[in-house]
Amino acid sequence: MHIKTSDMSALVCFDAVSDYSVLPENIRNADVIITRNDYPRNIDNNNCRLVVVNSENSRGLIIQDELSKLGIKCVATAGCGDILIRGENGFVSANRN
Repeated sequence: MHIKTSDMSALVCFDAVSDYSVLPENIRNADVIITRNDYPRNIDNNNCRLVVVNSENSRGLIIQDELSKLGIKCVATAGCGDILIRGENGFVSANRN
C-alpha cells in the first residue's frame, strides 16, 4: 500500500518477502517504509528516511539494530506501544505514542 501526502510518502509492506523490485521507483523510494516482522531486503532504500517496524519484543529491537548499523533510521514497536509518524515541511519523524 502506498500513501502520499503533500509532505511525505509511505510504503506499507504487509509481506516483507514479496518482490518489491517490481513496484515503480517513486513507490520503492518512499520517505517512510512501514513493515511487520522484517524489512524488505530487496527494496531500494536510497531515499527512505525512516523505517517503522511493527514487531514484538526482541525481534523488533534486532531489526532496529541491524538497520541502524546500515545507517538507516529505524524505530520498532517492540511490544512497547504505538508509533506516531509525522511528516511536515519536508521533515519526517516518529515518536512512541
